Amino acid sequence: MRRTFINDTDIMQTYYDEYRRPYKLDPGESVTVDTDNTYEGFENLTLLQAAVGGVSYVGYAKPGTTVTQPGWAIAQVDANGNKRWAGSDFNFGFIWNDRLTYSYG
Repeated sequence: MRRTFINDTDIMQTYYDEYRRPYKLDPGESVTVDTDNTYEGFENLTLLQAAVGGVSYVGYAKPGTTVTQPGWAIAQVDANGNKRWAGSDFNFGFIWNDRLTYSYG
């Protein structure tokens, strides 16, 4: 299932997926929630996508991981589709809501 939340208001909003996971979005921010079963060794990874100020982010986590707890592999995605990972590699040690604070390489 794929669902996109878009905050087109002037204040921060919280949206919830079908599992009641909260997604706090600042004005102008969007997030796409999906499941992805293509990562070897894991079934049905949670996939989030968000655009913030012209920069896109994608995150993968095991089902049940909330956006406020460690367990996310997060990448910045440029206009050509190239990914730069938080911490410089695919690692499930990051927090989705902190994605703007990480270094990407």
